[in-house]
Amino acid sequence: MAPRFNLQFPKSFGSALRWFLAEFLVVLSGVLVAVALGNHFKEQDINRNNRQYLRDLLMELEHNSEEVLKNLEVEERGQQAAINLLSSIDTVSELPADSLAVWLSYCLNSTINYRPRMGTVKAMLTLGSVNSLKNVKLRAAIINYEQEAIALEQFFNQMTMLEFGQARRLVEDGNAQRLLEGSRSLKPIRWTEVKEDPKYEKLYLMSLITYSNRVTMYKSYDKELQKLKKLLRTELGLPTGAEKSAEKKQSK
Repeated sequence: MAPRFNLQFPKSFGSALRWFLAEFLVVLSGVLVAVALGNHFKEQDINRNNRQYLRDLLMELEHNSEEVLKNLEVEERGQQAAINLLSSIDTVSELPADSLAVWLSYCLNSTINYRPRMGTVKAMLTLGSVNSLKNVKLRAAIINYEQEAIALEQFFNQMTMLEFGQARRLVEDGNAQRLLEGSRSLKPIRWTEVKEDPKYEKLYLMSLITYSNRVTMYKSYDKELQKLKKLLRTELGLPTGAEKSAEKKQSK
């Protein structure tokens, strides 16, 4: 004899509606839970990827920071050499040949065209990772840093064109070319012949303006770089520069 199944169906419209709503709520709850879990795991992936980006960006900034400090030292040395030469024209009757050669070498040969590494910051901006960061100050600092780095690149591109024109004029001027060659080889150069030619004063002034602009751009870029580095280290739970110094003092 076949078994009997006792299936109970709602006998009225009200009970049928309640049964439908109960089933609907169960299904809806399952969908909402699935969506919530999906969003949770997706957010975890985004946060994990962002932290890796931030670590890579910090490494990139550490490299750029070292390069900027080295280049800034060279630019400030050239700037000071141009100042020394300009101030000596009317105040010093004779300069030792070795001092003059060193100043000329710094003044005329020290420029460096710098291009910061920007692979990580460009990737973050292109892929939208910056917009997904919860730290508003960090987002703003990354955007400001990228703009400052682009300004630095554009500045050096323009300066390269200007310096090419300056070098061309030096080639056309036999005396200035001899002065430039002498400064590179540190050959003895007489101060009297240098100070008496007004073209050289213009050359020092041009060098001073060039170095001063470079120093200003480097410092402006480095300011945003250091600001971003500090925010990144805080976001990643790493000691900042001040905390590092405190740790070193305590260890001593």
